[in-house]
Amino acid sequence: MTKEELAIVVKWLEDRHEYLHRQNLIIECGDDAPLTNGKGGLLDEIDREQQAIKISLNTAKEQLDEAH
Repeated sequence: MTKEELAIVVKWLEDRHEYLHRQNLIIECGDDAPLTNGKGGLLDEIDREQQAIKISLNTAKEQLDEAH
């Protein structure tokens, strides 16, 4: 990938991570009991994706740093 492409990937991953964080907050703060209301699976899914995004983001940032 070119440096510009890596920068785009990093930005997208950062935005996606932030979006997932906001969704998690909306579910947790907007619902008194998300686990008992059947939203526990959704929270787990968001958490797994956030973890995967974080790993991918770290890798992309390392590659971008090396491209400089």
